[in-house]
Amino acid sequence: MSVKIVLVDWVDVQALDVGLCFPDDLPEEPVGASCVGFLVKENKENYFLAKELWENGMCKYIHVIPKKFVEKLTVLEACKK
Repeated sequence: MSVKIVLVDWVDVQALDVGLCFPDDLPEEPVGASCVGFLVKENKENYFLAKELWENGMCKYIHVIPKKFVEKLTVLEACKK
């Protein structure tokens, strides 16, 4: 299996982990985020990044990022497993 290690810069519209707060304390704009991982799958709508890639071809800890929220995808390295 050949995969790319990528850095994805994207707008995380669900990144608000503020706990108890006043509505006026909420940010006005979505929060920018960055994620690094193995690009194990891609379809028309999403990138699928895995944090772990195992010898037997399996992967673990998958982060699904909608392409419509991606600002930039940078290939850091390609690897063959």
